[in-house]
Amino acid sequence: MKKAILILIALLLVAGPAWAQTQTRSLGEIARKLRAARAKKDLSKIRVYTNDNLPKSTVPISVMGRRAATPSEGAAAAGQVDVSGEGEGEECDEQCWRGKFSEQRLKIRTAEGAVDLLQREYNLARMQHYQDPNAALREQYSNTAAGGRQLQDLLNQMNAKKREIAQLRQELTALEREMRRSGGKPGWARE
Repeated sequence: MKKAILILIALLLVAGPAWAQTQTRSLGEIARKLRAARAKKDLSKIRVYTNDNLPKSTVPISVMGRRAATPSEGAAAAGQVDVSGEGEGEECDEQCWRGKFSEQRLKIRTAEGAVDLLQREYNLARMQHYQDPNAALREQYSNTAAGGRQLQDLLNQMNAKKREIAQLRQELTALEREMRRSGGKPGWARE
C-alpha cells in the first residue's frame, strides 16, 4: 500500500510540471497564433474609410439616429429644433423625438456651462491681490472706470445667458407638449 502511494506521488510529481507547461503559453505564442489566424482571413472585403474616400454629402451625418433631413426642410437640415409647431404635419418616431430632446438638453447644458464660466471670471475679476490695504484701496478707486465696466459687462453677460437658459427650458416644455399632442410616449422625453 505504501509502495502504491509513493508511486502515485512520484507520478504526480513527474507529470505535474509537464501538464502545467501544456496549459500555460507564453504571450509570444498567443500573438503568433493570432497573427496566423488573421493572415488566413480575407480582409479585402472590409471597407476602410479615410479622409480621402469619406463620402461627402450636403446632408449632415446624424449621430443620434434621426432620419436624414431633406434640403427642403431648411432649418431642420441645419440641426435646429422645430418647436414652433409648424412641422406638425410630419410623423416623428421614437428616435426622432429622442434626438430632438437630446439636442435641446445639449443646448441647455452648453448654456449652463457658459454661465458657470462667466461666474468664475466674475469672481476672479472681483478679487484683489494686494496685501497692503493702501494699495488695494488705490486699485479699487482707480479701477472704478475700467474694472467697474468689466464687472458690469460680466454681470450683463451672465444675466443674458440665464435668460437664454430660461428660454431653452420653455422650449423644452413646449417640445414635451408637442410630443404629447402628437401621441408620443412620455418615456421618449427622458434621457
